[in-house]
Amino acid sequence: MLILPCQVLPKSGIPHTNSLVNVINYYDVSDVRSKINLMVRQFHLGCEFGSYGDNCRENCTCILQNTEACNPENGECTCKSGWQGDDCSLDVNECIDTDSYFCPTNSYCDNADGTYRCVCDIGFEKSGTMCIGMNST
Repeated sequence: MLILPCQVLPKSGIPHTNSLVNVINYYDVSDVRSKINLMVRQFHLGCEFGSYGDNCRENCTCILQNTEACNPENGECTCKSGWQGDDCSLDVNECIDTDSYFCPTNSYCDNADGTYRCVCDIGFEKSGTMCIGMNST
């Protein structure tokens, strides 16, 4: 039996392995062509983060600090939480949708790049995870 080494890419979703056979067995795909195509898609050329394509010659257009992954086949960006858009350059305003954030009573949501923060209302100050009145004892 021929066992081919392969490179494990970070965050690939495939268990750490050092052989094509282990990858194929993990996926339990019935035909050999599907197994090999799946392996190639997951471990495509071993491109470094930020590059893709044949021989990893193309640069991803993603804003790398806002990007979870760049598809090694086509350069498509997968944005980190809090970012959106084809290149992950658009901030998600979590404060628009009340299901996207939680702020304690006596505070409001303040959007920030890639995230949000809760700011206590005037006359209140943060105490742990709550906003309490400044005159409270």
